[in-house]
Amino acid sequence: MEGNKSQLHLPEALTDDQGMYMVKAYNQYGMMQCKAMLAVLPDANKPKETAPVFVSKLQPIVGTIGEPVSFSVQLDKSPTEKYKVEWFKVWYHTDYHNDLF
Repeated sequence: MEGNKSQLHLPEALTDDQGMYMVKAYNQYGMMQCKAMLAVLPDANKPKETAPVFVSKLQPIVGTIGEPVSFSVQLDKSPTEKYKVEWFKVWYHTDYHNDLF
């Protein structure tokens, strides 16, 4: 608080920040409150964010014991802090090897 001014500062407004905000001021004689709605609109100067798109998808591989194998995909854009790529090995309880080829 600076003098008689109080402020809630959001350094980067995000869609998750949208909603009703309320501030209360009170002392031994009573309480006052006020509310305001925050709506966050897209920045017209920034490109619209979209879900990742696989330009080329995973393909089945037949490997040889002891030899290297590599899976690869191509995405529509490079990974960033907000756009991540992770790899997983998926385990199945059925015999899925014969279904691949």
